[in-house]
Amino acid sequence: MNIDFNKFLEINQIKYYLKKFLVLVFSLIFILVIFMQPRQAISKDEDIGQEKTNDLYAFALNATIGTLIHEIGHLLIDVYEIPIFVNEEDVADSFLSYYLINLPDQFDNLETYELFSEIDHNVLIDAADFYYFNTLLGKDLDDDFSTHSTDNRRFFNILCNMQNGNPEFFEEYLNKRKIAYLLEDHCLSTNFNEMRGAWANFVSEYWIRDIEKTSKQFIISFEKNEDMQIFENFFNDSYGLEYLDTFQIKLPYPVKVSFKNCDEINAFYSSADNEIIVCYELITEYFFTRYDILDLKDSL
Repeated sequence: MNIDFNKFLEINQIKYYLKKFLVLVFSLIFILVIFMQPRQAISKDEDIGQEKTNDLYAFALNATIGTLIHEIGHLLIDVYEIPIFVNEEDVADSFLSYYLINLPDQFDNLETYELFSEIDHNVLIDAADFYYFNTLLGKDLDDDFSTHSTDNRRFFNILCNMQNGNPEFFEEYLNKRKIAYLLEDHCLSTNFNEMRGAWANFVSEYWIRDIEKTSKQFIISFEKNEDMQIFENFFNDSYGLEYLDTFQIKLPYPVKVSFKNCDEINAFYSSADNEIIVCYELITEYFFTRYDILDLKDSL
């Protein structure tokens, strides 16, 4: 699939870099100077190449799906009145691992396991990498006093579930990140089987075992936005739309999933509106976080 990411970069570069300077607490005068004379790290004439473009879109898609699964965790806690005794954001994060980490004994044969895991596990890896990249780039979006855990903690929470849940599959990824020596301390309180059992106690009766019997439980809409039209097409034409259409836990009623501008980098579930909202600003953040990492890698 050929996608013109250069147009996307051209449209978004000014507001993206303005946001970055604000996050880095540059002075107001310096921000105005940058706004009047945008940095040329991403110029409108720059050709980043189709391979890098495909990488960016695949990463943004997987990170977006990971965000949707996290928000669905909030939804399930709400509609099935699942009791929680810790930070709800951490519980929703645990649902991400519960839903996406597959084990061979869950499937009739190895071929089916590998087919499902190709997408599920890669979604989880890119969700973890987003937090890892933010830590590397020094732009952790949360702090110890926010409702979410820090990106570094969320990264290790996922990695601990990877190691505890399916070490055979995720060994290559853990070795690639070269942080296995840190997991012993970070994972002392992680028990994947207990977490998996806790979620299963509440959702197993709603599990749709035959994926062909899944129905469209989400009403998906994209707010009209020229900047995000290419991503919308990519989401619908790849496996983004299909992923939601084949969600395997029965919901009591259809739920709206809305992609829109929010004026903030965020995604959230609204119980009052029966709606999951994914902000375009967050999707843009996924693109540029991955772009910064690829740019950094090329500069080394």
